[in-house]
Amino acid sequence: MPRKYSEDLKKNALKRYWSGENLDKIALEMNIKAGSQLIRIWDKKSKLTHYDSRIKTCKEVEIMSKKLKKEFVYKDLKTKEKENKVLKEKIRLLEKQLKFEKEEKILAMASKEILEKSIPSCTATIMLNMLKMSKKDKIMIMATKAYKHYACCQIYYFIAKHGMGTNRLISYFKIHKNTFSKFKLKNNLENPIIIFKNGLHFNDLPNFNSPKYTIAKKLIIDYNLKNNSLASGANLISKWIYVNKGVKVSEKMIRKIRVDHPWILNNPSRKKRSVKKSESKKHNIYVREDLVEMNYSRPNIIGMDGTNFKIFLNNGKNRSKINCLISYDWEKRTIVSYSFDKSENSNSALSVFKETNNYAIEKANQKIIQSDRGSAFANELIFNYVNENDFIVHSMSKKGFKHNAPTESLNGWIKQKFYKTFGNKFENKENFYYYFKKFSNIYNNLQQIKYNFNI
Repeated sequence: MPRKYSEDLKKNALKRYWSGENLDKIALEMNIKAGSQLIRIWDKKSKLTHYDSRIKTCKEVEIMSKKLKKEFVYKDLKTKEKENKVLKEKIRLLEKQLKFEKEEKILAMASKEILEKSIPSCTATIMLNMLKMSKKDKIMIMATKAYKHYACCQIYYFIAKHGMGTNRLISYFKIHKNTFSKFKLKNNLENPIIIFKNGLHFNDLPNFNSPKYTIAKKLIIDYNLKNNSLASGANLISKWIYVNKGVKVSEKMIRKIRVDHPWILNNPSRKKRSVKKSESKKHNIYVREDLVEMNYSRPNIIGMDGTNFKIFLNNGKNRSKINCLISYDWEKRTIVSYSFDKSENSNSALSVFKETNNYAIEKANQKIIQSDRGSAFANELIFNYVNENDFIVHSMSKKGFKHNAPTESLNGWIKQKFYKTFGNKFENKENFYYYFKKFSNIYNNLQQIKYNFNI
């Protein structure tokens, strides 16, 4: 009859085996007559066997793995390792996808800004159907030198700062490789890949200067040479250039060149106004967010801006300049309200805001008033009035962007039509105000008919 062994004996024998003791020694000491072979059978049958722990502790397995130069791993552990590898690969791909999506968002924002900055003037909005750009319109802008310059700047920045691929950026912004390489050579810029890898700091990228700018710069240098570096104003310089060279250069461009290149022109001696820092801080408190941006087809928007009417009073004897702060309904293209004053100020702005608020109450719709960030709009008076009224929301266009372009283009168009209809010579200011009121009523009636019949 085969001898029966107790469970406690089996457990003790297996524990000693797992700890690394010799099987024959265990069989002798514990009086197991069948010997080491029986302990091996118990080992296979036992429910207490855990290969994970045994592989680490068992000396025999370690010796065998060293001899055969193989690692003995349990089947379940192998499958788990495979699963882990698959999961790690999935995590890696998801991280890559997230990074790509973030980069795409940054690139989309950058391309939007480049397109906005590259639009030549406010009059382009009429041609581009209130800046709701189609593919053809985008291609037109992408062909300009301004777009190419801003795109190259963004490509250089993304490579140097974020380490993005050059080919990917070039294809995204639709720029040729040669234009990007020429841009780097022209501005003596270092390789952006080296800057990114070494974590180096790079200087501000150059501003875009149009061909007109370079021509104006040469003409100003010529003026400076012929007038022995005489300190003079922008108005006098523009007149001299027109008389002697037959080229029109705006005062605005001359002032810009003076700021960019102070060595070219000497500033005329003027008393400097002391601007307190507290004033600029106060102005920033009343600046609102840009809610409209490029969504010009958005309903319930009232554009507001100031423009100057240059007229002659006393039937052409006296020349006068009157500022008109005017607001338009972008959807209907009608004049909502206006106010005349010597200059653009908070009081005239407030009167226009009040009339616009009444217009919004009449229509029973909340209106967004889009204006620039000038002192006439960014002040305590306007800020408090908007907060007190629920039918109007104030939005201010970002600095350097043409987010109030429809209003500016309508200003130019209305002035042109008014001068054609009533001329620019009037008996007095009251006479001018009367004719402008008459013109606005005729204009609004025509626009209302066009809006109603979708003409």
